[in-house]
Amino acid sequence: MNGRNDDYICLVLGETGVGKSSFINTITQSNEKDANNKNNNYCKTSPNTNACTKKFQISRTSYANNTYSFIDTPGLNDFDGDEKNINEIKTSLSDYPKFRCILVLMKFQDKRLTASTINSLKIFMQCFPTKDFWKHVFIVRTFADYMSRSFDDDKAKIKGTVVKSFHETTFKELKTFMEDRNITIPTELDEFYFDNPKKFEGASNFKYNNNEVINIFNKIRNTPTMFKDVKKLDKEIMDDSGTFPTFQTWRTIIFICHGNDNKEITSSPFLKEEVEKCPYPVEDRIKEKEVVETESNCGDVSIKYDDYETCIYRVPDNSNGYKSVKGKRCYKGSHWE
Repeated sequence: MNGRNDDYICLVLGETGVGKSSFINTITQSNEKDANNKNNNYCKTSPNTNACTKKFQISRTSYANNTYSFIDTPGLNDFDGDEKNINEIKTSLSDYPKFRCILVLMKFQDKRLTASTINSLKIFMQCFPTKDFWKHVFIVRTFADYMSRSFDDDKAKIKGTVVKSFHETTFKELKTFMEDRNITIPTELDEFYFDNPKKFEGASNFKYNNNEVINIFNKIRNTPTMFKDVKKLDKEIMDDSGTFPTFQTWRTIIFICHGNDNKEITSSPFLKEEVEKCPYPVEDRIKEKEVVETESNCGDVSIKYDDYETCIYRVPDNSNGYKSVKGKRCYKGSHWE
């Protein structure tokens, strides 16, 4: 299923132990255990989580005749925010122009975003240079104990604490980061509450989760897309030695601020890949990879590579024979191992 056909797409951020896998599994599968809930009309569309890239994993489900895609971000905090890594994320997400929002998962009692979650959000603030960034961010509090007598009181105490923390001294750097990019500091964030479905197998808390999942679906559906358009530019280049021309595909994302002015914002172009165009048959392909990162916490992934390909062409020579000619070394993308 191509991302361009998906109706509603969102990212899911969350640290290890916050229950992200449980949340994604629950929100993308049918509520078979709650047969009495007649409002259930969402279903699982794929038995497995499919790889989008080595950095993203995407799970899809349908609800009310629409497709919802949840993009997991394992190991995202390893990105240090440099231009190359920002462009890699842009490259991946530009395949999903209907991208709408970010779900930030945190444990029920937590009052502040962790440093690693903030670093991840800062990456996306650079990817999506819109003043309305926080209108696309929602909090999902996991391990919410619906069965506790104090649940309503506890919920009232922690609601809104994330926004309040932005004004604390320890978050001064984040506030400055947003102000420098003309990003509006939020005054409130939508919050949802989700219990661990394994806690009470078959118990009524699953019904509460189901109701909150429906609320999340509806919120995503009513959130505007972050992208207005993604434009491609194919540019022909040739190196100094006069080898065969290579076409670079550059992408530019056009955003729109959904405020009163509806101002458009255009990102700087970024490279998708290079493709050499040559009229002669390919005799061989030399594939190379170069190490660009040697540390990652992304599961069993540890090393990042840039991938290159050089074609050897069979070219006619002056003696009516053929000779092997090496083309231009082309960038083909990046991957993790």
